[in-house]
Amino acid sequence: MSVIFDTNLIINSVVIPLLVAVIIALITSIFAIRRFRREQFWSLKVKTYDTIFDALFDIDEFFRIQLKDVAQNDITEDEMDDVIDNYNEASYYLGRVLFKGEFIVHKDGIHELTDLNIALQIKEPGFWKSLLLGNKRYNFYKEQRRLIRLSTDKIRIIAKSDLKS
Repeated sequence: MSVIFDTNLIINSVVIPLLVAVIIALITSIFAIRRFRREQFWSLKVKTYDTIFDALFDIDEFFRIQLKDVAQNDITEDEMDDVIDNYNEASYYLGRVLFKGEFIVHKDGIHELTDLNIALQIKEPGFWKSLLLGNKRYNFYKEQRRLIRLSTDKIRIIAKSDLKS
């Protein structure tokens, strides 16, 4: 009888608490890994949206400088080269975001960026056409900046709601 009593005592005092501890540790680690992955994905979203806003700023800056150049014609060649390089990098980055699609950025953000990308593909009026028909280039750059600001505002709203969820 004492052997049975000792076995029950060992099972009740050692094995069951050990088994419960292992199960709790597994459940805790599963939740911790899920939370870690969720936080990593959230950080990736924040970084992506931040870079999108940087790219939109660079594109807006390109059109701002072009607008200034059309109005005053006092932009240096080095300044123009830097702005063009930033514009090309920003356009390339936005193209990469659009290529990835809805993997990181919310689908509404992708649709807005696609619409903006299409609007930015419109060619500016040539020098002679602008000269003959009035200030078409000035109006073109002004309109491009307006479209960028509208898209930036919409994407900001989308990013806020996307990052809250």
